[in-house]
Amino acid sequence: MRLVTKTRQTVRRSLSDTQRTAILAFENEKATPQQTAMTKGIMRDVHDGGLWLQCDCRKEGMRRPLVTVVKNPGNFLSWKIWTKGNRLAHAQTCAFHRRHVRQQLAKEAWSKARKTRPEGFFAVLKSQSKGAKPHRDSGGSRVTGERTRLPALARQLAVLIEAAKLNVWWPDGETESRYDQFHRLEEAAEGYEVAQAVSLAPLLFTKVSAWEKFAVHAKVRAATAGFPKGHRPQGFICFCTSNVDSDGTYLRHGRDATEDKEAVPPLRADCAGTVTWPSIGRNAVPGPYLFFGVVGLSQKKRGYELLKAYAQPVVGWDRLVPVDSHYERRAFGSLKITVGRLMRQYPQFTWLLHKPVFETITKLGPCLPDFEIIGYQGGKANHRFIVEVMDFDRPSYLAGKEITHPRMELLGPLFTMDGQKFDDDLSGEGKRVSEAILSHLRQAV
Repeated sequence: MRLVTKTRQTVRRSLSDTQRTAILAFENEKATPQQTAMTKGIMRDVHDGGLWLQCDCRKEGMRRPLVTVVKNPGNFLSWKIWTKGNRLAHAQTCAFHRRHVRQQLAKEAWSKARKTRPEGFFAVLKSQSKGAKPHRDSGGSRVTGERTRLPALARQLAVLIEAAKLNVWWPDGETESRYDQFHRLEEAAEGYEVAQAVSLAPLLFTKVSAWEKFAVHAKVRAATAGFPKGHRPQGFICFCTSNVDSDGTYLRHGRDATEDKEAVPPLRADCAGTVTWPSIGRNAVPGPYLFFGVVGLSQKKRGYELLKAYAQPVVGWDRLVPVDSHYERRAFGSLKITVGRLMRQYPQFTWLLHKPVFETITKLGPCLPDFEIIGYQGGKANHRFIVEVMDFDRPSYLAGKEITHPRMELLGPLFTMDGQKFDDDLSGEGKRVSEAILSHLRQAV
């Protein structure tokens, strides 16, 4: 591999075998931290020097496949494969050929929205005609960060979260308790129906005691008579929990008796069907979670039981803001400080930190920002800043960002936080983004 000029392809320098191995390992997502750092250094040289990388996977006379480096709206560098005109294509066994395929797949995956608001009644158990197979959510026990359609339970929970504004944080709400936030969920449920003339509110249970005393099962059973023909009776539980497994979750861990305290038995919510929860790559996003499940009569008619459940990661036990990764959970605390600074320096606006739960459709296509910082004045959103928390630097992850970041820029100025720097300098990353937003606002106001 060689670095060459773009005009006459004059060789500036040849890469060593070690550098070549590092680039290929990075593209194959098998690079060590040292190889990743080496590859990024070469990418900076190509970008800053206005050069091309000549790949050695093929050669026809003096021609070789070419790659350059571009800076994306999210301020990260990525390889760009040159395929137009009579450019020589990479060999099918080459890592850069796979990158090109990966980019095409990402473009196709983001061609239409997938995290969309469900239509119709607030229901996930569909009536089955005789002989029909029961509906099953895809994705196994975990919902990956790739472009897969969310389970029905996850989308219905997102509807409630959005209606209750749990995905919005403002400084005045900092003292709100977890119980207050659950109360907002209960109030939001009043605006939805599980079936015609069947309100969701009395069938949403947010208190663990209702599960422990079997009040959930009894009330769903009692509500059966009110469901119209063709609608399966169902109710929903929503609790905060630390951990989940494929069979359910512990709502309370037991403890042995002591001299001054009685023994407390453990309490579980066991699920007869699938429990799904998000994962990034192969790693499950850790808790705490909002554990959201549907209770109904199973197809085997064993009585009313928890049939499906979804565990949505949240910021913390006292802050039920949904997040998609642990990096986002950590970024949330830093962005709260940014909102505080904005309030002090620009008090003429009402500032909110918003976590979108459904995709926004732009003229370029759908996108889903990690966070938005919005400044309102007179009921109008005068300023909107988009913040993306970059979880990884692997090519398959960045391929999607290359597609969606230009779309996010249509919503407002885009700023990125490098999640991989959080362990060493979370405050530094937060301050960098905060200063960038304030600098942009000073020019705009």
